[in-house]
Amino acid sequence: MLESSKVRAIFIHGRTAQQKYARKANWTVIKQCKDKISIPVIGNGDIKTYAQGIERMKESGCDGVMIGREAKYCPWIFSNKRLSNNDIKNQIFRFIELYELNENRFSLNEIKDECFRMSREIKTKYNKRKLKSLSKLDDIRKYISNW
Repeated sequence: MLESSKVRAIFIHGRTAQQKYARKANWTVIKQCKDKISIPVIGNGDIKTYAQGIERMKESGCDGVMIGREAKYCPWIFSNKRLSNNDIKNQIFRFIELYELNENRFSLNEIKDECFRMSREIKTKYNKRKLKSLSKLDDIRKYISNW
């Protein structure tokens, strides 16, 4: 029906709204849909690495994949390289810089939340949760610099 109505692509998430984040995305269903239609299908769900995205495309026959939540934790997921602690810190500092330049409303809590998410893969002896208790942007930058 969608094909005959001239839809140019279909985006499918492998989970229902009722499932929320409780179950794994069902890529079998995505593949079954792709096998039955000729228009591009973009799949989504549980992709945590660049390589996993490529693998899901191969397995399902999808024309592309979408990245959701993982991009908040790892915005560099779209490149195929592993980042060092310093590389991740530089990405966090770049986020702060872009936030200051482009965000019309300033929310220190939003900055702290995003920086904390992005620091997930950083290995440090420091308590990364302390970041959430800091009250100045300069203090956040200094604390992250020490990791």
